[in-house]
Amino acid sequence: MKFKRMLAAAAVLMGLLLSACSMINQEEEGPPKVGLLLMSSPDENYSEGYYGYMALKDLERKYGVEISYNENVKNQDNAGYLLNSFGRKGYDLVIGIGEMFTQPMLDVSASYENTQFVCINGTKSAENMTSYDLPDEDVAYIAGAMAAALALENNVGYLIPEGAASYIEDFKKGAMVIKNTA
Repeated sequence: MKFKRMLAAAAVLMGLLLSACSMINQEEEGPPKVGLLLMSSPDENYSEGYYGYMALKDLERKYGVEISYNENVKNQDNAGYLLNSFGRKGYDLVIGIGEMFTQPMLDVSASYENTQFVCINGTKSAENMTSYDLPDEDVAYIAGAMAAALALENNVGYLIPEGAASYIEDFKKGAMVIKNTA
C-alpha cells in the first residue's frame, strides 16, 4: 500500500505541476505559485513527502516555479488553517498528499476560486478541487512507463518492494508501451 501511495504521489504530482505551469502566462502574472502540504517530512527518504517535495524542487529549478510547503501536518484543523493561508496568498495550485486533506480542501476551496486544490489519495472533488486515487495496477503501469522513458538505454530494471510482487506484470506492460524492445 505504501508503494502505491509513493508512486501515485510522484506520478500525479509531476503531471499536475507541469500542466499548471503551462496554464499560467508567466509574463503577465509572474511564476506560478505552488503550495504543498505533507503528512510526513521530505527528509524521510522514499516517503510520499520525499517524492512530493523532490518533484516541487525540480520544477523550481527547471521552470522558476515559486514553491512553499508545510511538513508533518497531522490534523484537519491545522490543514484547514494552512490551506486558507495558501489561498489568501494567491497560490495558483495547492496540493495535499494524503486522504486527510480531502475534507479541509472541500471546506476551503470554495473561498478561493482562483486557486486549484488537489488532494492525492483523496476521495471527493468540487468546483476547483480535484482528488486522485489510483488503483495499484495503474500506479505500477505508470511507474513502468516512467522508468522506460527515463532509461538511458534499452534496459529497464526494477526492485520489488515487500508486498509488491503482484505488480510486476503491470510494471512490465507500462515499460513496454514506451520501449517495446526493452
